[in-house]
Amino acid sequence: MDTVDAEADYGRYVALGRAALAAGRFEEASRLLGEAVALRPDRAAAHVELAGALRGLGRTEMARRAYAHALSVEPSCSGAEAGLRGMLPGQQGRENFRVGQRLGSGRHIGHWTVLEVLRGGFGVVYVVRASDTGERKVLKTYDTRLLWSEADRTRFEREALTWVRLRPHRHIAPAAHVEWIEGLPCVVTEYAEGGDLAGLMADGALPPAKALRFARHLCDGLRHAHDQLGLVHRDVKPANCLLTEDYTLRVTDFGLARAFESDDAGLSGLDELPAEAGALYTTVAGTPRYMAPEQFVPGVVLDTRADVYAFGVVLFQMVTGVLPPANGRAKAYIDRTIDRRTRRTRLYQLVRACTDPDRENRPPDFVAVRELLDGVYREVLDRPAPAPPEPARLTAEGWVSRAVGLERLDRDDEALEAVEHGLQTAEQDGDSDVTRSKLWQVRGMALRGMDRPSEALAAYDRAVELNPDEPSAWLVRGNLLNYRLERREEALECYDRALRLRPDTSVTWGQKASTLGELERFEEAEDAAARALELDPRNKNILLSRAVLRIRQKRHTDALVDLDRALAIAPRFSDALYNKGITLLELSRPDEALGVLQLAAEIEPDDRDVCVTILRVAFDLGHYEQALEYWEKAHRQSGDTADLLVFKGLIQGNLHGRDEEELAYYERAIQLDPMRAWAWSQKAEALHVLDRLEEALPCYDRAVELNRGGVRAWNWKARALRELGRHEEALAWIDRAIDALPDDPTAWAQKGGTLIKLGHFEKALPCFERWRELDPTDVNAWLDTGWVLGQLDRHEAQLACYTEGLVIWPDDVRVWNGKAVALRELDRFEEAEQAYARTLELDPRNENNILGQALLRRRQNRQADALVDLDRALSVAPRYAPALLEKGCVLLALSRPADAMDALERAAEIEPDNRDVCWNILRAAFDLGRYERAMKCCVDLQRTGEDWCDLLVYKGLIHYRLHGRDAEELACYERAIELDPSVPEPWLNKADSLRELSRPDEALPCYNHAIELDPGLAMSWAKKSFALRAWDRHEEALTCADRALAAAEPDDFWTGWAWGQKGAALATLGQLDEALACYDESLKILPDSSWLWDGRRAVLERLSRTDEAAAADER
Repeated sequence: MDTVDAEADYGRYVALGRAALAAGRFEEASRLLGEAVALRPDRAAAHVELAGALRGLGRTEMARRAYAHALSVEPSCSGAEAGLRGMLPGQQGRENFRVGQRLGSGRHIGHWTVLEVLRGGFGVVYVVRASDTGERKVLKTYDTRLLWSEADRTRFEREALTWVRLRPHRHIAPAAHVEWIEGLPCVVTEYAEGGDLAGLMADGALPPAKALRFARHLCDGLRHAHDQLGLVHRDVKPANCLLTEDYTLRVTDFGLARAFESDDAGLSGLDELPAEAGALYTTVAGTPRYMAPEQFVPGVVLDTRADVYAFGVVLFQMVTGVLPPANGRAKAYIDRTIDRRTRRTRLYQLVRACTDPDRENRPPDFVAVRELLDGVYREVLDRPAPAPPEPARLTAEGWVSRAVGLERLDRDDEALEAVEHGLQTAEQDGDSDVTRSKLWQVRGMALRGMDRPSEALAAYDRAVELNPDEPSAWLVRGNLLNYRLERREEALECYDRALRLRPDTSVTWGQKASTLGELERFEEAEDAAARALELDPRNKNILLSRAVLRIRQKRHTDALVDLDRALAIAPRFSDALYNKGITLLELSRPDEALGVLQLAAEIEPDDRDVCVTILRVAFDLGHYEQALEYWEKAHRQSGDTADLLVFKGLIQGNLHGRDEEELAYYERAIQLDPMRAWAWSQKAEALHVLDRLEEALPCYDRAVELNRGGVRAWNWKARALRELGRHEEALAWIDRAIDALPDDPTAWAQKGGTLIKLGHFEKALPCFERWRELDPTDVNAWLDTGWVLGQLDRHEAQLACYTEGLVIWPDDVRVWNGKAVALRELDRFEEAEQAYARTLELDPRNENNILGQALLRRRQNRQADALVDLDRALSVAPRYAPALLEKGCVLLALSRPADAMDALERAAEIEPDNRDVCWNILRAAFDLGRYERAMKCCVDLQRTGEDWCDLLVYKGLIHYRLHGRDAEELACYERAIELDPSVPEPWLNKADSLRELSRPDEALPCYNHAIELDPGLAMSWAKKSFALRAWDRHEEALTCADRALAAAEPDDFWTGWAWGQKGAALATLGQLDEALACYDESLKILPDSSWLWDGRRAVLERLSRTDEAAAADER
């Protein structure tokens, strides 16, 4: 080799390049390491180092090629393998086949077993044995470590087709056909019992006779390829020259060098690399030392003369045992190392002519080479060269192989033509029925690919008629009956017939399992699938078939296991990815499903089902921009369809708001397919949201008419009727929905909600309970059931509901809040405190939960603590109207009406129509003496709703403060009594009004009636005492005062008032010392009451205690 002198420079460039790479100076590193590669392209380490620099520059395709060259130099190079894994993490999902591995075959009924693995360049060669015939074959395919794209695979098929189309020749290794095995396209060729020329030359040069024999074979094989199809091999070298047992040379790998090329994208602009290194990576097709100079120039159109150059190098290597240097320097090397006399021989004249760096000076084709080679024969061997062999005539079996290869490459027309030639040949040669059966079988396969099922079935019928013992014929016949004609019982008979002939065939068991699944004979289907996988556990199609079977049985977790196994074998198996996405959706894992489906879309970008499913998932996840992207892809594939237009409307609505444009999509969908219920339903919803409810109603009707099982349309129409205030109609509609869909939980939820709107809480309860029964996993069903129980004052049942709910949702703050409310209403304050504490532990800034705790403390009369909670709630949500309302109520209870008014006025700004807010503003205004404001609240409340007792009492009191006692005031109390005669307050106020109107005979019965209603009400006794005293019935007044004192709380207002009334009565009766004592007691409670001080002063004066009387007067 000519690399010795370059070793020192190579080491220097590598060291400098590594330093630049470590410092992140990628351009400099690429230049230096490129120089190293140019000097020593046979060093794997140099390619690996350069790949790292190229990755730093973002040149991923060029880096991939550098790693590939490293592996071609050193097939087990760990640095290259690690670099490739790091380039595209997640896509490096599988390994090359292993020795001993069983591979499913699509060509024959059995399988392949891998006997030997050979790596070289970009591909891998597997020596395999067929299980049915025992024959050895060779499979040629990609090295999976090199991250091949779908475009690479398509190109591989296209170039393999070239090889398949080559007519037979004695010196060309035939390509039988192409098979897809575990997701890889494999060219199936003959096994060379004699090895290859490279192995033969391992010990050096060959004897002249043998070298010239092989040169003649090589020349004739290449001439045939050039003459028949104009092929340029591009990678002529000893390793691609196979030898039979009788030392016949056969050229192999036609077209595969170009199959391993990549597109030019990402390869331009590599000025930082030396020209020789750049050319090495931009011209993958070929092996550098055998490549003509023009092969190193990107974009140059190659012709036969490139293979002529390689022929010359191989011939020189055979006769000398030496391989010349690369880059078109072979001739210069020969001239430098071979003496002049030898160079003048015909042999070296031929070698020098073939290896001329200028292709214009080479022999123009292999006809010319053969003429020169014949002269060498006469000079070296002193005899004429044998004549070139004639192209071989294809036998019927050869036509079978060709037809199969063409059919596998989707060239069905050509396959049919090959079958016709085969049948003619079989007729001429008198071939057996077995061979003719094979031809009819391939005819059926091609016809099926052309979507001519009836003709395909006739062809299969003829195949099994000619050879009923061929299991593969029964298999393909069954597949046609099953998948295309849906005659599944007949298909099963075919599979059973095939299995009787070959019971160890995994593919047939798999097809039988799939068919049984379609017939819903699941137990038998599972048994068949298990048998198939027992025979071939790495068959991706059988794993997919069983996964689909399990999806049909709703066994989605089991299906997912099978799909993952299939994807471990073939990571880019798009059907498995699609079904995995669907399965993940069924398992409520939409984010994972989306990622899997996107990978399927990368592999099969034109698969409409994948695009539409991604569209649906992205939409459901709220990824509307992504949904729009896949909508556009699906639309490009199929144009307008009703479903796509509905989806476009939904996306439009979510991206841009509900508008007329969205509505137009639904209307176009209905024009395309007036029977599509989904389009009617979405049009109705769009009209609904646009507040065009009357227009929406008939659309809902049409949606339900077309799809009575469409739950959504039923429920949305009910919602529309409720929004229109037509609750009775809504209820009737929901009942119809329940008749049609008795187990739809949403309908029961709607019915319960509608009954609540109608005030029918008792009727609503069983609806919510049914909702909860149908969907116990819906927390809202539990919440609403508990709420209704609370409204019905069935707090024990409410508590039980929420307690049971917490078993399912132990950390749901809403359920804890419901439990706290129930405990509060049951006066189980300590437990309620604990429940509220838990709600605030789960959500410490939830204003509603803080409000709930405040309500609990109000119920415990802990007004100050309640106020702290309410301020905390308002610090979280300053405009939280319920908290402002409750704060106002607490401040009223704390006798702080001015502060209360401030909080309530803020609540009214937020919720101006809130009647509770208005009511409590009335109370605060009354306490503040702002009677005009209080009267406005009365008027507003009466205008927005019905009168109620307390409102009328307040209205009477306000009227009294503004206008004095009169008939209008009295009418307010009488109206209040009419609304609710069981309440004491209006009776008492009526009595007071009648008393001041000097109508004692009417007033006294009113006092008495109030006392009858609530004998324990101190206010009633105290007011009656006052009235009796005014009517000079002092003894009776004294008795009533005592009854008031007995009923009142010790420090209550009415206690102080009753002591005063008693003192006044005693004073009138002349019991002055006792009267004075009563006044003193009353003033302890009501120290700012002037009438009490006046009464005490009068008693003191009567007792001649003038100094004390004067002091009382000052007070």
